[in-house]
Formats: sequence, C-alpha cells, structure tokens
Amino acid sequence: MKGHLFFIIYLCFICLPTLSSQSHTNKTAEIIDLNLFPVFIHNDFKSEYITMYDSPIAHDWLCISPSLDGNRSVRIIDIPEYSKHHFLSIITQKPEEFTYIIPFIVSSNQLADFSTSIPSMLGLHLASIGDNWEIYLNGTLLRREIHLDTSGFITTHCNYRDLLISFPPSLLRTGSNYLLFHIIGDPANPMVGLNSSSPYRIANLDLLRLTTKTTFETTLSIIYIFMGLYIFLINLSKTFTFMRTFGLFSLILGIYFLCRSSILYQWISNSELLFKIEISSLFLILPTTIFFLSGFLPPEKVRQRINIGLYILYGLFTLLGLIFPPAFGHDLVNLWGIISIFTSLYILGYILLWHFFITLQKELNRAS
Repeated sequence: MKGHLFFIIYLCFICLPTLSSQSHTNKTAEIIDLNLFPVFIHNDFKSEYITMYDSPIAHDWLCISPSLDGNRSVRIIDIPEYSKHHFLSIITQKPEEFTYIIPFIVSSNQLADFSTSIPSMLGLHLASIGDNWEIYLNGTLLRREIHLDTSGFITTHCNYRDLLISFPPSLLRTGSNYLLFHIIGDPANPMVGLNSSSPYRIANLDLLRLTTKTTFETTLSIIYIFMGLYIFLINLSKTFTFMRTFGLFSLILGIYFLCRSSILYQWISNSELLFKIEISSLFLILPTTIFFLSGFLPPEKVRQRINIGLYILYGLFTLLGLIFPPAFGHDLVNLWGIISIFTSLYILGYILLWHFFITLQKELNRAS
C-alpha cells in the first residue's frame, strides 16, 4: 500500500513543471519588445559599426521586418544568402562573423519611468543567442562571449537560452537607440543568431528576473534525477522490472529538463556539451516509455519485434547525437519530431488502447 501511495505522489510531481511553467506567462508585459522593430544584418563585422547611430542604409544590409505577433527568430540558416546548412551534413564549417543591428525607440516617458524606478537597473532579456557573440547598446559593450583559437575556430560554445544582461538606464536616450550583436558561428549551425522566436525585450531588471526565474523547475529536475536513480538502484536485485524502468525514465526526464534550464550556464559554460546531453536524453524518453508499458503486457512476437526496431532506431539517434556536430543533432531532432508522432500513435493505439479492448473482451467473454 505504501509503495502504491509513493508511486502516485511521485507521478503528481512529474506533472508540476507544466503547471509551474505556465504560472509566469501573464505576470507582466514587455516594456520594450525588440521584435516589434526591424533587424539589419550584414555578413561581416567592423568596429565602425559599433558607433553607427542610425539604421544602416547601404544596399548590402539585409533588413528583417518587424514581427506583427511579437514572434521572430533570426537564424543564419534561415537566410539563403548566408546559410551553408545541408541536411544531415557532418561537416563543420569555419566560423564566420555577422552583425545584427536592432534600432528601437524610447519615449521620454519611458526613459523617465526607467530612471525613477527602484531599483533603477534595467535588463536585456534574450530568448536565445549563439554561437559566440558580443552585445553593444548605443556603442557600450554589455557582454562579450567570444572564445576563439589562433585558427579562428570556437573553443567554448555559448548558445544560451533566457540570457539576462543588466545595465543602467543612463545607457538609453530619448528617441533613437540601437542594439548591436556581433555574432560568430558556423553558418551551417541552426543555433547561430537569435534562434528562438521570443521574447527579446528590455524591461526593469527585477521584473525580468521574476519572469525568467527557473529555480522551481530546476529543483524538480534534480528531484527527478535523484528519485529516479534511487528507484532504479533499490530495485536492481528485485524482479520488479517496471520499477527499474520507471526509475530510469524519471532519471532521463530529469536530465532532459535540467539541460534546458538556463541556470546551468553558471556552472557549465560550454553549451555544446549540454545540447548533446539534452537531445540524447530526449531521444531516450519514448523507448523507455515503451519498455515500461510493455512490461505490464503478456509476451507477443509482433510487439516485441516492433519494440526492438524502435529501441535500435532511438539508440542510433542517441549515439549519433553524441558523436556528431550540433548542426547534425538539430537535423536529428527534426527527424525525431516526425518519427515520434508515429511512435506515440503506436504507444497510444496499440500498446494501450488495443490491449485494453482485447483484455476487456476476454473478461466479458469469460463472464458470459
């Protein structure tokens, strides 16, 4: 009885991250939404761009229009003139330099509100940015993450999610302002550029810290990991295969959620390692689910053959994701997204519903 109660309580914990992630969605609105302004892009970088106080007007600057709905990703692979991405290519290109400039307007009332707020520090919140980069606001360096060797190749990858950079309101001015992003990365890598759709915004620092805080989700991820490891280890010498599998599932799920947390960048600066662990754990979630659910069903040759095929397929995805570059890993994730639809239908339709109705029919026949 205690074991069943523990199992039910633990399942409730698994549902919490979805609820907690939705708790922040409507707490505040963006003060300055950068997606509502155009982005100017050039496939090089010059120091003179830093002091460019007006929007680029040269014909060789690419202009990305403002977003009507507030969602806009600006990845290099989505720009045909600059992209060198080839599907499932394992070749790593030498990093190239790109310049993004976002001109935006600050009204006198906004600037007054920023300056009189307590505390008065502001924050720049970027949904994601990569691979190496530096950011300037009106010519002032906000943060620099450029790590190159003597050959020009990146030594530490900095593809960060939910990046929050603080700065004083004195860096802003009434009227025209501009943000400059010096981007360095493999033009075949989907993570080079501003690679998530939203948010990209400027607001009060405390407000942004509240909306980007991931302490609760990170804590739950760690709980998943340790509880999964505990359940797995204490059942190693027992015949409860489903408990070992459930422990393994919890461990994998916890690792996946933890790798998606921006708090990890404080301890692990190289994002490429985190990305490989993240996608590898993602690829293992569905086969672990299949193995867990199949443990409750009687042996069946057709199902066992399908399961083995799926184990091999997802195992191959995991291995390739660990070995090959992130660009290849992103293509694997896209393939996984398609295959996982059919796998989920197999789990829901065949493993769960089909066997439920077969069992129900047998019980009804036995009762009659």
